[in-house]
Amino acid sequence: MLIKSSKLPLISIVLPTYNGERYIRQSIKSIIRQTEKFWELIVVDDCSTDTTANIAKEYEGKDQRIKVITNEKNEKLPRALNIGFRKALGRFFTWTSDDNLYKPEALSIMSEYLLRNLDTDLVFCSSDIVDENLALIRDENVSGIRALDLVNYNKIGACFMYRREIANSIGEYDDNMFCAEDYDYWCRIAIAGKIRSLPYNLYVYRSHANSLTETAGKEAVEKMKIVRNKYVVPLMLKYYNSISLKIGLLFSFLILHKKIREKFVAKICRTLARASFWERLFSVCDKRQHKLVRIFGVKIKFKLSR
Repeated sequence: MLIKSSKLPLISIVLPTYNGERYIRQSIKSIIRQTEKFWELIVVDDCSTDTTANIAKEYEGKDQRIKVITNEKNEKLPRALNIGFRKALGRFFTWTSDDNLYKPEALSIMSEYLLRNLDTDLVFCSSDIVDENLALIRDENVSGIRALDLVNYNKIGACFMYRREIANSIGEYDDNMFCAEDYDYWCRIAIAGKIRSLPYNLYVYRSHANSLTETAGKEAVEKMKIVRNKYVVPLMLKYYNSISLKIGLLFSFLILHKKIREKFVAKICRTLARASFWERLFSVCDKRQHKLVRIFGVKIKFKLSR
């Protein structure tokens, strides 16, 4: 039976895939089974050499909410995402992988929060990490994660939803950030808008030998470093409330050698959450109501805020 949508979709889901024939049926079915019915699924087949495109077109023929785009050459993930979202009609955006699954209320819960909280641009939720047979490995809990935590590494996870408006504001996924395109994008959203973790587990992330996370290896690590060094200063300038730290960060990026600067950033990331942050990072001269610190030879006096 052909399922028809009576109005424009509330949610646009992009599913980029390359040779995903083993699991893609499960991924598509998890979307069809959502309690929220006003969605569109845009499958971007990235020039697969197996039966992935045929499987996707089979579902396209059964459900008008599903569209298939077939790339003439392999474009890689960030460009495939951009190709899909250029066709998106929804108010809210998200994307998933051919080997992962949504839990039934995922789209409903995330979209409902965005509808009720107009000041939030992106929401994200926890996931079950499972093996190739869907046996639970662990719970990837992102409850309580803040925007400032992005200065360490990508903590958003695989279950998220964001507004069309913020996507229009910050632009497309960066083609040059393959293996870290999501981390780069979340940092840009956090700098331009507001993100929030929700206290729900709504996604099933499959960990297996052929997944992109497992095969990316060294390239992913290097790209993550590039993203972190690129956005650590604007993230901390926006979200950390210490004037002295902000001045220190600006000094470090203006006057320090690249290698020293990277060590400085790494030290901030390691010590940010510690109660003794100032004592570890700076040379403290006065421990009364006000503190006098020396940052790169410059004396700065500031009032404690506990």
